[in-house]
Amino acid sequence: SRETLAALSRNMSKSGALVQAFDITFADEKAGDEVLLDAWADAPVVVSQILSTNASVNPAVGKLAGGLDGACPPSIPRAFGHYGTSATLLQARPSVGHITPYVESDGVVRRLPSMICADGRVQVTLPLAVMWRAAQSGIASRNLPVADWRWHGREAGESTGGLFGPEAWLTSASLPGVMVPVDRTGTLRVPYGLKRSSFISLPAADVLRDRVDPELLKGALVLVGATAFGLTDTISTPLSAVSSGIEVHAQALAGLLDQRIPYTPAAWPLVQGLAMLLLAAALAAVSVLRRGAPAKRLPLTGIALASLIGVSASFCQLHFAVWLPWIELSLFAIVASITLATVEHALARAQGERLTAHLGSYLPRSVAQRLMVTDPSGSLQVDLRNISVMVADIRNFSAFAAHNPPDETAALLHAFCCIAVDVVERHGGVVENVVGDSVLAVWNASPGQPDHPSRALAAAREL
Repeated sequence: SRETLAALSRNMSKSGALVQAFDITFADEKAGDEVLLDAWADAPVVVSQILSTNASVNPAVGKLAGGLDGACPPSIPRAFGHYGTSATLLQARPSVGHITPYVESDGVVRRLPSMICADGRVQVTLPLAVMWRAAQSGIASRNLPVADWRWHGREAGESTGGLFGPEAWLTSASLPGVMVPVDRTGTLRVPYGLKRSSFISLPAADVLRDRVDPELLKGALVLVGATAFGLTDTISTPLSAVSSGIEVHAQALAGLLDQRIPYTPAAWPLVQGLAMLLLAAALAAVSVLRRGAPAKRLPLTGIALASLIGVSASFCQLHFAVWLPWIELSLFAIVASITLATVEHALARAQGERLTAHLGSYLPRSVAQRLMVTDPSGSLQVDLRNISVMVADIRNFSAFAAHNPPDETAALLHAFCCIAVDVVERHGGVVENVVGDSVLAVWNASPGQPDHPSRALAAAREL
């Protein structure tokens, strides 16, 4: 109830909380609003509003407040509806931040829109509103100036950090030296750099009953939110499949205070292109190594490179707060390695087929094929078995060659050898040797021909 929230706010003020940020919307007018308004009269309060960036969802509940002065940057998202704050509670002049997340395709919240344009004015996300309100300590809510977050972007000709700086960033005159990196659409990446146990979590019931040491709240940025999952405030984060929405804003606020908001450098597309060229060169170098089989070595190299890219990206995020989109590079390394391995395999297969064909000109086909699948060895491989041998030559060939032109003699030899090889192979034999007009063929040179004498005789008769 509003009365219970009012009592909670008074106890936080009594304990000296620096900021009271309510990760809750107060869009509807309700009984007890006057009591809560009285509790907020001089308290450093930040309230939440929800903005719809979906054109098909356009609520208009409560009143929008807290917009920045100046025009909306053209690249930030637009709001088509809102759940604002009741007009009664806005009389306390609280600071306002939106609690609109980006839910990605896997259902996980990793980013927040730092700014959304609503009714022509820029609305900042809750963590930014809390951080700015903390810088106004000592100023009563009724005397607060308009929040002074300012957008900067390379598309406007501004630059920071050179090629490795962010595409866009936010600054505030109230927070000198603070730079909040975002992408060109104003998206802020939540760092999730702290464990849940790093945050002090206090049951609201204990605060209401004065069971909490006031020193825990003194000078603290206090986020008040619903953590009961039955209240539909459940999301997924990289740290947990089921979390309350307040955890996202706590993590983002911690990153802002520590100046550890991850961002992707503006020059990343150029760096990514160069990295792909280096990966391709490394894989090409591996493919020309003479040791081992490239078709086996390349995929393993691709997996190793992909793993190295993932580890390097994690290192950059943890130590330099730089977010490098590593999935594209890792996939490139794996796909490129598999592609090169496939090409290498195809080339090796073609070379093997050509070698087999050439060996077949000098050796029996079965012998050539066995050589192709057998590793070289210095030892003799001997087989003892019964074989049938056929020797065939042309009668009176010497006299024929002496009395006929050379081209006619060569044509006769060519025709005889072609016919002899065809007949022998059709009957399951192997031509071992061709010398002049003599052909020597063997049956049962490879096991599995128990009828080899009959086959040899049949070939001799046909020939």
